[in-house]
Amino acid sequence: MEGISPDRDSVESATKRSSISSGGRAQDRKEFFRRFVDSEILKANLTDWFETISECNASPAFDVPFELIDLQKFDYALEGVQFQQLIRMPNAIHVSTSSDVEATAYLALEDFLHTSAHSLLEAFWGHENDVMPFYVSSLYDGNLKFYEAEKAIAKGKLRGLCASAIMLKNQRHPQGKWDDIVELALLRPDVGSLASVEDDPIPPFSIIGEALFFALRVLLARSISRSHIPLSLNSFYVLLVDSQNGSVVKVEGDLNKLEFDLNNVYESAAAWFKNHSQIAISPVDRIWNKLGNANWGDIGALQVLYATFHSITQYAGMPKNTIED
Repeated sequence: MEGISPDRDSVESATKRSSISSGGRAQDRKEFFRRFVDSEILKANLTDWFETISECNASPAFDVPFELIDLQKFDYALEGVQFQQLIRMPNAIHVSTSSDVEATAYLALEDFLHTSAHSLLEAFWGHENDVMPFYVSSLYDGNLKFYEAEKAIAKGKLRGLCASAIMLKNQRHPQGKWDDIVELALLRPDVGSLASVEDDPIPPFSIIGEALFFALRVLLARSISRSHIPLSLNSFYVLLVDSQNGSVVKVEGDLNKLEFDLNNVYESAAAWFKNHSQIAISPVDRIWNKLGNANWGDIGALQVLYATFHSITQYAGMPKNTIED
């Protein structure tokens, strides 16, 4: 019987070590994702960084996700596209807002997201005769699971809703998983009124911190997903809205540069944001008028729609009808 040559032995040994190492990294990511569940702890770890940014008096503090010229081209491309709004956004929501008004606000936000995704798909990808590949759901803070807002409200979970999302339909997991999230929207009181007072105001850092938490959690979920998710999905958009205004936060970065320290999950995440991520934030602008109707042609709604367009492109591929057409 012939012995195994040293070269072959070395190759097999290296392959085995690589496999074990790769498996270990995958397990670390899964465990990191499982432990990364509290946005408040992440925000606490980012407080000093936010304060430093604020004290620098640099204007703007962050790059914008979209240039004005690109928004203008997108605006031209949307000419003739119909957005059918069914539920009006309440005129104002505050911390002390009644449950009925808050419930209507979540229903209106889900309606806005559904209308945006449906109309953009039909206009650019030609899905008018196809089954809608996306749906809209809301996230419950108590267990970080997804429910349609109407069902969550019926179950008495309204106060626990923390976000709404455009989701990719998943027959194996119809309730939705984190790696099915296409785009996320956070409905928070006073996004506009608490925005920094500048020529191009951005949302308060407390809300930006929440957006960063959700963005990283989605990117982590994608990185450990068993679904066929393109490796290029290393960016994510979060919409920050109140009952009148909105802003877009884009987070992009290489998760291979995240130190998956399971004993210091939030410190590791904060370090990744500070050193290895690119964060872009659009100025806060008006989306809904006082009657609760979306100003689809104005820049506030336009930048949100453009974020949704890019989010859909990540999953649906390049559109049949391009913006330049």
